[in-house]
Amino acid sequence: MSVILCLLVAPLGLVLILGLSWFEDHVLRPPASPADQALQKAVELLNKPRA
Repeated sequence: MSVILCLLVAPLGLVLILGLSWFEDHVLRPPASPADQALQKAVELLNKPRA
């Protein structure tokens, strides 16, 4: 019984996590224009700690 429950709950949890991730990316954060993406990449490179 517990094996069946595990096989049922694990995929549901995965779908929930992936769904929330998709929701955050597409609904809460609108897609950035190419210029915004380039600017964000440049800022990330500048803020990257140097070894």
